[in-house]
Parts: sequence; C-alpha cells; structure tokens
Amino acid sequence: MSPTDTPVFPPTDGSVTLPEVIDFNLKYNPNHSVFAFSTDEEPESVVSISQLEFDKDQPREVVAVIALVDIIVYQAVVVGLMRAGVVPFPVSHRNSARAIVHLLRETDCHRIITTPATLGSLIDEVIDNIRSTDAEFSLNIETVPTLQQIYPKLGTECSADPFETHINYQRKQITDIALYLHSSGSTGLPKVIPVRHQALVEWATMLPANFRDYKPRLRLGGMSIAPFHSMATFVHIISALYGVMCITLLPPVVHIPTAQPHPLSPDHILEHMRRTKSNGLAIVPSLLQGLAESEEGMEMLKSCDLVGYGGGHISQQLGDSLVSAGVTLRALFGATEFGATSLLKMEDDAATWGWIQFSDRVNLRWAPQGDGTFEAQYLTCETHHPCVENMEDPRGYASSDLFIQHPTNKKLWKFVSRIDDVVVHLSGEKTVPAPMEAVIMRSPMIQAVVIFGNLQDQTGVLIQPTPELVIDISDQQALAKLRNILWPVIEAANQEAPAFSRIFKEMILITSPEKPLPRSNKGNVVRKNALKIYETEIQHLYATIESNTDSEEISVPKSWDKEGINNWLIDQAKNINQNREILPLRDLFEQGFDSLSATFLRLRILGALSRLDSAPELSTKILQNVVYTHPTVDELSKYIVHLLENPGGSTKTKNSAAFIEGMISKYSIGLDAPLPLAIPDDINSTPACTVLITGTTGSLGSDILALLLRDGSVQRIYALNRSGPKSLLARHEDRFVDKGLDERLLSAQKLVLLEGDTSQRRLGLAPALYDEIRNSATLIIHAAWRVDFNLTLVSFERNIQGTRNIIDMARSGSHASSLRFLYISSIGSMQSWDHRNGSYPEEMVYDANTAVGGGYGESKYVAERIIAQSGLQATSLRVGQLCGGMPNGSWATSDWFPILVRSSLALGAIPVAEGTISWVPMNAAAQVILDVAFSGYVPPIALNLVHPTPIPWKDMIRSVRNAVINLNDLGTESLPLVPFDVWWEQLGEVSTESRDENLHIRMPAIKILPFFRKMVETEREMSVHGRHKSESGYLPDLSTKKLETISKKLRNLAPLVPVDAERWVTYWNEINFF
Repeated sequence: MSPTDTPVFPPTDGSVTLPEVIDFNLKYNPNHSVFAFSTDEEPESVVSISQLEFDKDQPREVVAVIALVDIIVYQAVVVGLMRAGVVPFPVSHRNSARAIVHLLRETDCHRIITTPATLGSLIDEVIDNIRSTDAEFSLNIETVPTLQQIYPKLGTECSADPFETHINYQRKQITDIALYLHSSGSTGLPKVIPVRHQALVEWATMLPANFRDYKPRLRLGGMSIAPFHSMATFVHIISALYGVMCITLLPPVVHIPTAQPHPLSPDHILEHMRRTKSNGLAIVPSLLQGLAESEEGMEMLKSCDLVGYGGGHISQQLGDSLVSAGVTLRALFGATEFGATSLLKMEDDAATWGWIQFSDRVNLRWAPQGDGTFEAQYLTCETHHPCVENMEDPRGYASSDLFIQHPTNKKLWKFVSRIDDVVVHLSGEKTVPAPMEAVIMRSPMIQAVVIFGNLQDQTGVLIQPTPELVIDISDQQALAKLRNILWPVIEAANQEAPAFSRIFKEMILITSPEKPLPRSNKGNVVRKNALKIYETEIQHLYATIESNTDSEEISVPKSWDKEGINNWLIDQAKNINQNREILPLRDLFEQGFDSLSATFLRLRILGALSRLDSAPELSTKILQNVVYTHPTVDELSKYIVHLLENPGGSTKTKNSAAFIEGMISKYSIGLDAPLPLAIPDDINSTPACTVLITGTTGSLGSDILALLLRDGSVQRIYALNRSGPKSLLARHEDRFVDKGLDERLLSAQKLVLLEGDTSQRRLGLAPALYDEIRNSATLIIHAAWRVDFNLTLVSFERNIQGTRNIIDMARSGSHASSLRFLYISSIGSMQSWDHRNGSYPEEMVYDANTAVGGGYGESKYVAERIIAQSGLQATSLRVGQLCGGMPNGSWATSDWFPILVRSSLALGAIPVAEGTISWVPMNAAAQVILDVAFSGYVPPIALNLVHPTPIPWKDMIRSVRNAVINLNDLGTESLPLVPFDVWWEQLGEVSTESRDENLHIRMPAIKILPFFRKMVETEREMSVHGRHKSESGYLPDLSTKKLETISKKLRNLAPLVPVDAERWVTYWNEINFF
C-alpha cells in the first residue's frame, strides 16, 4: 500500500490494548508498513515490514531486554513479550552494572534477554554484582532471537506464507502493567516507571492521534531514537501500531552475533531519509544540530512536512535559524512518567516552534514559583493517568518541569528548566542554568558545561574544553590564558542572563582531563554527579575568591597615583558591568552595579593591592562595604590613594549625621523662593481632582491606585512608573491578580499609565505631557522608592533627586498653592530614635542623628526634610510594617515574616517574641493615605501610620500557628511555640550542619540570619529594660493621635484577629509557598 492509502485506525477508547492492536491490524491493515528501511546493497529500493510480518514468531517468557540489536528486532521483541503475557522491560545498555542490578531488584526481574557477544562484559559484571550482594537472587540469561528468526522473509512476507499460530493472547486488565521503562538516571540511579495498558491507550489518543490525522500520510524518520527510550515507545510502537504509520529506520546490519547496529550520525540520517522517501522526522537535539550545519542537511529538513525534536532542548538561536530557513519545526514534549501530552499542530505559527500546547485530555495544574515560571503538575483524571503519582491531594504527578506562559496566546507554554536544576543563591535569587548553558555550548571550544552556585552569592561555571584546549589545571598561567580565551563565550551567555546570574571570569572552573563530566544514557551531562565529582574544586574556588589568594590573574594599575588607579577602576568596573561605559563621577549602583558587582570589585581591589609589599596592612582597610561607602570611581580612587599615603592612618569616614545634613542642603537649594501665584480661570470653580501617583506597580501603590480608580470624584490619574521587562499594563495586571483586585479597573478611561524616570529632567516625559500634568495635578502621591537595605545614603541620591524634581514640578504648576503632596516615608527614617525620649512625634524631627543607620532609612529622612521646606501643602506619612489585607491576604513571600513562617514549618518550631505588633493591613493603609489626601483640613507636615491598637506578638503568632496547622492538616503538636532565641539557635544549627541541598528553599530564613539575630538581640534588650509592651524588635513607639483625628479608617481600625492570620496563610497556601 502507498503512504497515502487510508488505514482503518484502531480504537483508542480502551477497548483495544496495545497487544490487541496486533490482531486488529492483522485483520484490517495487514499490508500497511510498520517499519521501512533501505539497504546499502540496494539503495534505490525500500524494504517495508508490514503489520502482518511484524506480528509473526515473537519470542516469549523473558522480561528485561538489554541488547545491541537493530530497532526492528528490538521492538518486535518488546511487543512480542507483551503478546506472550509477560512484562517487557527495555533497559539501556549504557547503564552501569550497579544501575542495572538496581532496576532488576526494583522490578523483581530474574530474566534478561541480551546479546552476549557484544554485551558480555556488562552482563558478567551484573552477575558478579548480584552474586556478591545477594547470592539467592536467581538470574537467567538468554540470547535475543536473530533478525532471520524474527523476519525470515525480510520485507516480503505475505498472508499466503506458512505461519505457526502463537499462543492466544489473554487479555489483561486495563490497569495491569504492560511494560516497565526507566528514567535516564540524570539525578542518580535510574528510576523504574511502570506503564499500564491504560496509559498506553491514553498516550495513543494524544501525540499519535495528530500523526494519524495528518494528510498526506507521514513516513516518519525514527532512526535517531534509541529503542529503550520512552520516546521510542511513542514513535516506534504507538505511532506505528495505533497510528498505522510507517516509521523509517536505518537498515538492519546485525546478521552475526558480534555485529552491532548501524552507528548514528547526521550523514547516515540524511542518506536514509532520502532513500526511504520520508516526509517527517522525529529527532534528538544533538543530531538535529548536526544536520543543520550542512547545506544538504538543511535542504532535507526543509523538505519535511514535520521536524519534531524531543528528548532534550535546542537553543533559541538554532530553532530560529531553522524556522527562518523554512523548516517546519515543532517540539515533541513528554516524559516517561506521564506520556506524550503535547499537541502537534503543523499549521501553527512558525514563530511558536518552541512553544507547546497541551492536550485537553490532560488535567494540568500550573504551580507558580514566584519568578514568572510555573511547575507543570499532571492531575490524575478520567482521560489521563500518570504512570507515577507523587501527589496525594489531589492525586497526580508534580513534574518539576518549569514553564513560562506565552505573553499573548495563553494556551502555549515553553519549557525553561527543572526545579532541581535551578540554582538558588544566598540572596534568594534564582539562576536557571539551561539558557546560559545553551549559549556556552554553541562554542566549538567546549564539550560540556555545568553552571553552579547553590547557596553561594556568585554563579560559577564548570567547563570541559575540547581536547586541543586541555590544560594542566594546576598551572595558573595556563588557566588564566584559557579563561581569557573562553571569556567572550561567557560574556555572550551573560547577555542572556539576569544581572544576579552573570558569571565573572574568576568563576570559570576548568575540568581535569582525568575527570570528564559524567553523562547519562541520553548523552546529557548528569548535573548532580558532575557537581559531586567536582565538589572539592568548587569549594576551593569559593574559598579562593573569599580569601583572594588567587591574584595572579588580576591586573594592577599602571601607576598607583590618582589617575592610574582611576583608570584601572574604570576598566575593572566596566568588565564587571558587562562592558557598559562607566562614568567616574556617577554612582556605580546607578550604572548597573549590584551587591554582586560590588563584591567582585572589592575582591579585585584586594587582589591588586596584594601585589604590593604593604598588602597585609592595607587589606584590613578594604572592608566589605567599601564600594557602598565610596560608590563612585572617583571617590573609590581617592580612598585608595589615601590608604597608600597613610597606611597606618584612620579610615573613619565623614560623620553620618553631617553627611545627611549635607545631602538635605544640596537638594533644598532654592526652596526658600515663594510659590507662584495661581489664578484659576474661574475664581468660583473648584478644580477637578487630577492625581499624579508614582510606584503603582508596588504592593501599597496598587492598593492606592485601585481606590482612586473607584473614586468617582477623581477625574484623571497619571500613574508614573519606571520601565521594566514587561509592559506597564501587564505589570499592573499581574499585581492586581496577585492581590485579588478587580483587573477591569485598569481599563478605566481616566487612567493614564506612564513610563518615566523621576530623576531625569521633566521626569523623563515628553515636554507637552509634562506640562499637561504640571498644570492639571491637584494631588501628588509619591510612593516609588528603591528598596535595598545594603546600600548607603549616596546610592539613594537618584531617589532624592527624583523627589526634588517632583517638588519643582508641583511648585511651578497652576495649582501650586492648593496642591496636596503626600510622600510615603518609612519608620526607617527614625531608626536611631532614643526610646527614652518617648513616642516618636507626628512632626518633623530636625536632629539628623535620629536617622543614622542604613542608607534606606537615611534617604527617607532626607526626603522628609526637603519636603518640609518645599512650601507646598505636603505631608510625609511614615508607614510601619504592612501585612496582607483584603480581599485575599496577599503578603509578599520575600518579606521577613512570611519567610519566618515558612522556615518555622520546616524547622518544626515557631518563635514567641516579646512586645507587641502594630501591623496595618495593606488595603487599610491605602485608605488611610487617601483619607489624608482628601481631608478638608490641611494635614500636618508629618504623620505616623501604624496600628493604633497593637496586639501582643504571642497572640498573633498563635493565630498564625493555628492557621498553618488547620489549613495544612498538621498534628496539633507539630509546630510548638519556642522562645525567639531558641528558634534562632535551632535555625543556625540546621544551617551549619545540614547537607540538604534544598535547605535554603525549605528554610529561607537562613538567608537573612543577621536580620533575625538583630531581633534576638533587641528581644534581650527589651527584657533587660522591662519594655514588654514596646514594639517587637525594639522599634520606636509611634504617636498616631493626629492621624487618627484625620482618618476615620485608622480611628476605627479593628485590631488584628485570627481571621487575618487565616487569610495570610490561605494566600501562601494558594501560591504553593509552603
């Protein structure tokens, strides 16, 4: 029959299991091809194995298949075993003997069918292993039937030929095991996966259904797929039998016991795709890459109606180049644990080649990971039963596969990595290795790569170079040279990565020739094993970086004067900052630096200084925060020159309070000038309420925005935010969904979403738009501010500059004298307030010493003081700790208290603290702010926004504990209350003693141990001074009398109760935080 003849397709409703498909096809499709190939002797002719020929004379009574035979023999053996009523177990011959013994024991398998002449040493090792560990475990070894025995009339057999009837197949229950498969062992020993008849039928309704419905009929190249892989089950067996599709293969060559199957190569695939006149190809990524590198290969790929890749992932660059050349490229997604669950639509937009649409027969739950990725969880349902279940309520399989959703077509998903591949740094940021590794692997200089950095600040990379680049890794000069050669490749990968994931040159680790990176049966590097093999080298690398003993690779300034150091620092900062230009007088953190960049610049400074004779003495002066306290190249070079000229002198910096006053003076110049006189068009009219608000993509800002959008008296809202990776509307939609706010509000005509930069002239807006806002705004709410508690005051200067720019706009506008200006400040602005002076007042405190501490709080205080001199109707609202509010209790999991709760759950204890809490629900805080905004009276220059009715910490923590226990069905004794210092000590012990690689995920509190240590210290101080009713953490008590007079919401705000705690815990449960 020709490929275009329409077969009678077997039903996929469960009435015909896979072994019974043989009888069905013998009756209805006997002459349709199962497999086809072309021999070297007759390259112009095609040999086809029909459904009839495939069914005859199959072997019986064996279970494990570990054999080097041709695919047409291998799959005939597998299906024949099923017909014989036993359970076949295709096992990869690439497994170690230890792994094979593990698989045999897991399945209680005592028979192996194999090829002794080619796999004898492996089988002998398996036998020896079993005898040495379990002498009573019996094992029978049998030889696989030959090609001649299975196909005596290869490609020519017909119904007229004599045929000895085999045993009648006894139908099994649909839930009986049909065969065993195993995982690749990429995370350790391979895992046994039982595949039931029910699963095989369900698989047949998904991917193969798309194959069999396609016109013209597909002749699908399946020669690149190893027969023991689950992908081979999909392609070689299910597609061929249920889809009645011809699968084209390399010709059989195992005619004698010592022969081995045809080797795989792009050239062989190209040749036999042509010979067999195949119009489709299922292929693994490595061979697809090889085909794409030749002109002939590209032409063949373009001629196919389908090129489906599976068993791995290809780079965006390769996929895009194939599609742009005209290749119909599609991703074949599936796994042994749950089958082939993706739909195959060859008519889809070519640009979506790497995106997957899942079958409607699959019940998928997408578990958000908090970073824009989602884990695919396959829930057990009537139409899809995963082979493995690792979830109980609901039942299903959590795959650990991470996807992102298509920005416009919500049915499409793209695989990005696996949960167990993700590198989680000490900062809590997550590096996804796969995209960076894909870029690095494009280089012809590199054989293998593994990115590392779990529980470290810096990302590192382990590289196995090609043989011609192999070096003696103990030779530091050769190592430095190779790092320089590879550096452009790493820079290219850094371009694809977020800032916190980028790799610095110092973090390149080269493999030893004696320890090549281990690979799985699929040929992929086994990440877990690789990291284990190089554990010592990786630890040594981090120790070297920390101690900075490896200074040979670090260049030094051409001269150690101001100019030489300045130029050297610019070069180093540029190199660290992805080759961006560095301005010496501008804050490094405004030019792209972060904590990681600062760490490496400090290390390079130490490395350069270590080359001087005075290094030991000078190194003690280069403190961890040196880049923070001298955040420009100019300041840093001056500081280093000062050290060189006065090595034994003091490094004491300018008095902090004086520095704060200096910053206030700098940005207050000109504010003593009178406001312009505003003359409205109609002296009897009241201007319409027009609002400019910043920071509406933040948690508090979004709640304020939602209230403004609901307020009918507000005519226009200008929402100004900085640009980001997503559109401004998308960022608002994401925030509204997370908080349970009504997304439809964002479509209001009165809302104008703006991207700008307050630190720039005219706020980064077009002149006409700036003037429009300037002359119409009657209310300004300034809520945007950088949040980074590591930075010093200087690094917040852009925020302070932005505040002054907004003040200048307000002062020059048409409503300057009547406009109301609200600034969202923080209780951090009073971080050094002396408790002996009583409650912090609702007025401007002019002693800068009360604000000295972290740069964040100091910057908030500076802004308060500048606003107080603005001449506007301005109020600074010092906001305390906010908590999840209505409607859904949304509380960011990056905040310290959610981190405490999650870590307590993992630790098995939750802390009781001294004192009280005055936390305000987010939605309530937003309403209080608007009460001030629309008050009929001019509010004071400063107000304190904390809960007027604090409750004891112990009451709140008991409510949280009860909610966690009740909502997660835990035992009543599973989360005992312990003193805060005991909890902190237990946490510290676990963080230092545990070898759990996922500890940082289960107990994120270990990443902010210093924060909790400070709480413990203040707890002790509170006990010493008997201040048991003070705010927990020994924060200042704040007066709220003035704000209560203005705000009805605050005045009547109910104390926090257990229902609030239940709302928080419910939200955390819903986003899978626990």
